[in-house]
Amino acid sequence: MLGLIVYYFIWTLLSLRNNSIASVFFEAISTSTILLPMAFMLGFDDRIWNILVKKLPYINALLSTMFFIAVVSYLAQYGINWPMNALLSTMFFIAVVSYLAQYGINWPMNASYKGIYSFWITSTYIMTFMLYDEKRKFVCLNLMLIIIASFIIQSRAWLLQSLLLLFIFFIIVGKGNRYIKFLMGVLLIFITILGISCIFPEVTGNLFGRGLEDTRSGQYAVFFAQHSWSDLIGGLGLNATYRYLGNNYYPYFDNQFMFIMFHYGVLPVISWLSVYFSVFKRQRDCDKQSRKIIKAAKFVGGFILLAYLGLSTYYQIELGYNGVIVMILIGNALKRIYKKRVVY
Repeated sequence: MLGLIVYYFIWTLLSLRNNSIASVFFEAISTSTILLPMAFMLGFDDRIWNILVKKLPYINALLSTMFFIAVVSYLAQYGINWPMNALLSTMFFIAVVSYLAQYGINWPMNASYKGIYSFWITSTYIMTFMLYDEKRKFVCLNLMLIIIASFIIQSRAWLLQSLLLLFIFFIIVGKGNRYIKFLMGVLLIFITILGISCIFPEVTGNLFGRGLEDTRSGQYAVFFAQHSWSDLIGGLGLNATYRYLGNNYYPYFDNQFMFIMFHYGVLPVISWLSVYFSVFKRQRDCDKQSRKIIKAAKFVGGFILLAYLGLSTYYQIELGYNGVIVMILIGNALKRIYKKRVVY
């Protein structure tokens, strides 16, 4: 990790030559992203870990509330174009939106509620695997809300991830034959989709109408028509851009590992992957709680890996809330894996 720190300082000094301090340290392409893999060390501190676990239900409740307020605020700003054939849902939304339209609300719009969703779903991953025994009803309610939210933002990627999370949760907490649990999990997902489709028919129609439409490969084709693989090894710096979607200076990429490599090279990506895959090291003599945390780190890290690879929207690899809490979980799991003596 010392090499990663040196690497960070090199890129920071190079970036400061042509950019403002705010751009280098605080914006979306900040060099601080290079240091994200080091955040796993926070998980070795039991105080930080205990605070995170205790506060997760409150964080999820806050983020879910913020999400739905932001959605209603968006509707109040741009009008109601929201298909609902359920009478109560229609009455509720019309009443709320009418109030907001009359009295107003100062809330960030479209990008805001999608950004809030990315924070919320990361917290949901960790809470689902960490607290399914202690707060099962709350976890179930939160999962239903996160699935409904994925329909609202009409994201195939987050819908797939949230339904997969629901399925794994059902398999973990269910009792009986594993094949029966598998079939019941599939049935539960089908019922969930059917129920939401009845309430939001046009939203779900638009979502599933896109089916398996490919919206990613074109970006790779455009990128590699302008850049070579060698540009990803060392990176081209904070100001690296390419022509995409009519923008001659586009700095972003849906695949977050490609995004990081484009700007800062392959080392930060290798570091992140090395930290994550370390949780798959074979452990012995672990107590029940340690096994639970290690399993959570494997599953949550897997979901985040999918998100970073592009199975997400408005989800960015950065030294921020999403990246750090996942690293804290992985770090606490690594602490338990490498602990020489288990205290029962």
